[in-house]
Amino acid sequence: MKWAAVTIASRRRAALARATARSFREHHPGVPFRMLLADGAHEGIGGTAEPFSLLLLPELGIPGEAQFRFRYPEMELSYAATPFLIAHALRCGFDGVLFLKQETMVLDRLDPLLAMLERHSVLLTPHLLVPAGGPGALERERNVLRAGVFNGGVLGFSRCEESFRVLEWWQQKTQRLCLLDVEHGLHYEQRWLDSCPVWRGSAASCGTRASMSDTGICRSAGSKCAKAA
Repeated sequence: MKWAAVTIASRRRAALARATARSFREHHPGVPFRMLLADGAHEGIGGTAEPFSLLLLPELGIPGEAQFRFRYPEMELSYAATPFLIAHALRCGFDGVLFLKQETMVLDRLDPLLAMLERHSVLLTPHLLVPAGGPGALERERNVLRAGVFNGGVLGFSRCEESFRVLEWWQQKTQRLCLLDVEHGLHYEQRWLDSCPVWRGSAASCGTRASMSDTGICRSAGSKCAKAA
């Protein structure tokens, strides 16, 4: 399978994406890694010395891109561009795309994810695989309800009609509603992913999901870190 990994960062957080790309290249040196610099070019970011290929927002073909860019502050802009970046990578001819959010570190090869991506259209990462236990369990579960069932930091999409349908729907939501407004059911781009597993004829194949502790991935502080068995 011809595949690539992608991430998004603002100029201020480009160092995080650079670290993500370097950790990825340690385990997949021959696989393309592309980084979208969401808030525009910077002379200190990009070039042949970088561990990623640089993309800029105009390359994604976002409808009303100027308004899109004006609508969101730095962090929200990066989140809102996620489905557009993934779709762009698939249109470039890759059979599969893994999205790794900018604070991700890869600790091992991602072959288990790729094997699932060859069989399924969409891969999602649940925050919890079993009910939370111990002190603070209820609050952790309530936090998941607020933030969404799935973690938007590690995602996979294969090049197929189902994936493009999901991405188009997701783009329509993040175009204007990539906001933190928990009272009204919004948690940036991530909360929208809750709908994916129940859709028939679109993302039904994402019933196989990847837990962060199974993937050789370390997410941001507080997340589980482990190498794939």
